[in-house]
Amino acid sequence: MKSILEKIKELEKNPRGKAILFFAFYLLFFIIVIVFTRLGARNILSNYNYDSGDKFNLARIEEDNYKYLYEVKLDDVVYSLDGKKDGIKEEFSFMNNNYYKRENEYFILSNGIYEESAEPTTFSYFFDINNLKDLLEDAYFLSKTDYESGKRVYNYLLDTNVILKKYENLETDIDAKACEIILSTNEDGDTNQIKLRLESFCKYKGLCINDLEITLNYEDFGNIEINNSLIRG
Repeated sequence: MKSILEKIKELEKNPRGKAILFFAFYLLFFIIVIVFTRLGARNILSNYNYDSGDKFNLARIEEDNYKYLYEVKLDDVVYSLDGKKDGIKEEFSFMNNNYYKRENEYFILSNGIYEESAEPTTFSYFFDINNLKDLLEDAYFLSKTDYESGKRVYNYLLDTNVILKKYENLETDIDAKACEIILSTNEDGDTNQIKLRLESFCKYKGLCINDLEITLNYEDFGNIEINNSLIRG
């Protein structure tokens, strides 16, 4: 049986053989590049550790009493929810409409009365602090930055497959840029901003062309009271 080297030498003796060799080596090179790219995408997160650095504090957000401004940047368009939360109750404005939320029920203000409504937003999963905590359990610590003002910023990376699994129980094995979670704390150590950069998630879901960024801002902890008597029925 001829060795591979002998076969290669025979192919080199004629133009057709040289063409075959050229495309064979090109294909081999392409496969190697793909393999190493896949390995790189899989291994990049292993360089980081969720338990590294000081732990951030989510306690004030978990108390469910604060004002908020949620901003969803979908490609080049920004959608804002400006509201306040008091336990299971929320009041917020979105797309020039006023809403009231009670647990998982939504109501829209119409002619001075709140009437039942469908959920007005697409990304409310990422507004829920319990879902965010669940995602952070599988995130990888990247860095922490301290500022003279007392502010701290924590940066985490998160595998897109993890998000898809938790978001809608999808089992995926895609190679994609890691998503980011960035938490900022105030001088008291309370988390007052959570930012999610979800480019690969939104592209996989077909929700955007370029990018999805969600910024959750919190303030005025513990001072909110909602008493709504305008609900029909």
